[in-house]
Amino acid sequence: MDVRRFVFPGIIVIYFFALWFLNQQQPYEAFPEGMPRTIAQGLFQLSLYYIPGVIAYLIFFRRRITPLSNIIVGMMVVVFATQLLLSLYFFLVHLGWNIQQAFFYLQDQQPPHWSEARLISIKQIGLALTAIPFSYFIYGITKGKYNYQVNHIPLVFPDLPEIFHGFKLLQISDIHSGSFDSMKGVKKGIQKISEQNADLLVFTGDLVNGRADEILPFAPHFAALRAPFGKYAVTGNHDYSSGGAYGDQEAWRANVQAVQDNYGKCGFELLNNRAVALTKEGETIYLTGVENWGKPPFPQYGDLNLALRDVPDDGFKVLLSHDPSHWDEKVLPHQSKVHLTLSGHTHGMQFGLNFKHFKWSPIQLVYPRWAGLYEEARQFLYVNRGFGWLAFPGRIGMYPEISVFELRRGGE
Repeated sequence: MDVRRFVFPGIIVIYFFALWFLNQQQPYEAFPEGMPRTIAQGLFQLSLYYIPGVIAYLIFFRRRITPLSNIIVGMMVVVFATQLLLSLYFFLVHLGWNIQQAFFYLQDQQPPHWSEARLISIKQIGLALTAIPFSYFIYGITKGKYNYQVNHIPLVFPDLPEIFHGFKLLQISDIHSGSFDSMKGVKKGIQKISEQNADLLVFTGDLVNGRADEILPFAPHFAALRAPFGKYAVTGNHDYSSGGAYGDQEAWRANVQAVQDNYGKCGFELLNNRAVALTKEGETIYLTGVENWGKPPFPQYGDLNLALRDVPDDGFKVLLSHDPSHWDEKVLPHQSKVHLTLSGHTHGMQFGLNFKHFKWSPIQLVYPRWAGLYEEARQFLYVNRGFGWLAFPGRIGMYPEISVFELRRGGE
């Protein structure tokens, strides 16, 4: 049984129970009587209707991507999380109180009476604690989605051609240009890419959310990026979306072709099921790529055999493959060793904790390889958290990523 299909309905049931429970606790009573409490009560009541209101807005009105509309939608998640955390806090408080009451009852003692002042103090503590994640979430939907992080990853290979020792390869993934609401923010990320002075730039798919024209305002800025060994890319699952032409196969094919043409307008050469040889002073490494290959319902156009057809088995290989599930399903079992596979797709769910020695996100329930570096059988996979975002207009903890790999020879 696949429990994942019960996760979303379960969250909805838990949320509505939490909402009912929170309403019983009247958290606004933590504020002094008078105007402060009246304002707090009004905001609390408004929050109860905020999520249904935003859902109705999304259903009945066509949403335009603007900074304001993104904040409105992003606040839905902020309100959801805040209400859930407050409910959990009050639940634990009441659980502790009931356990205490039971303890005194079993000891045949009179339990202490909780005064009104004490209840207000407990509510104040809960509101103060909730303010921390609330601020964290607000940052995620305002600044966090353009808080580009440059990660430097040194990788050592015993069979890397000596002349490529110190070679810098830069990866971005999941641009999702249809979500952007700030040209300034995007240019900030592009500037950071340029500052790395990488030898090679690669992009691992999802140029758009669906429509081919989404990338056009940003294409000249990506096209301005330069690298001595070129710029290469592969397609992701969203690059095969209908672009709004549901059921119209001819329009779908035209949109897919336009997306691929727009890769060229961004200066990227597509490596869909093929390879190129990168030669330096007589030594060669092979950059190869596959079209999107993911587990259903995602398309499986990638053909690793075709991509490696003209690559020597003993050649040093870097593979671009959008979906990290392709690594376990096709790359690791393949007869030809692929030294480094670069993927994206997961976005780190745009939510989680990402520290040097610890990372967590709910997406790991679906993708065991979901962010960062993995190694197996002396082969590496790196999953990039993405340059843009999709659906939820923010990034909470899982900020956009620019990955810079330094290839080193050693470790014989």
